[in-house]
Amino acid sequence: MPYRDITPSPVAPLPPHPLWEKLCLGAFVVFLPFLVPATIVKDAYDLLRLARLPSPLEEAGRARLLTRLEREAPAHVARFVTVVHTIASGAEDVWHVIVVRFVDGSQHVVGSHVGVPTIDRASAVLAAVRRHRDPRAIVDEEITLGVSSLGIALTLMPTAGWALGLAILVGPLASLLVVAPLPLALVLHAIAARCARHVIPTG
Repeated sequence: MPYRDITPSPVAPLPPHPLWEKLCLGAFVVFLPFLVPATIVKDAYDLLRLARLPSPLEEAGRARLLTRLEREAPAHVARFVTVVHTIASGAEDVWHVIVVRFVDGSQHVVGSHVGVPTIDRASAVLAAVRRHRDPRAIVDEEITLGVSSLGIALTLMPTAGWALGLAILVGPLASLLVVAPLPLALVLHAIAARCARHVIPTG
């Protein structure tokens, strides 16, 4: 037979059952008032990590860091990227913060602004790090910062539904279980952003 030697193609997986898709969508909507505050708290935690770091290096400090990177490999390199979500352009990088830690525990921070005007200070540091490392794994840790206002807006309707249902079925105070997480998370995020202003001025 002419087609006997042809390798059979793998069978495509069956699409999920419509009921399963509806259950997943329903669970997402139900837990949305808690998922978005959780992501905001995670973002605030990462900002607090930045708050514990020293201020970004000036020109002389960056020159000394580059000189040290010429002869010494860093122990850990982390990259923080702030992302602003807009309807017009989607997600845009605004700040790149590179944190370089050496074996002796000393940490150095280099910040680059991506915008108008663009201030690129991180590329020279990453190029110096690349000489010591596998180019595919220059950065040990990459953290994305930024809270989507669209995600916050999408939580308002299910939060209102949750709050109304709990107020009717349980009591008015029970609605605080779903109303309180979002404003509390936003307050915590604002405090964390203020604490990290010495690293990201626009935080």
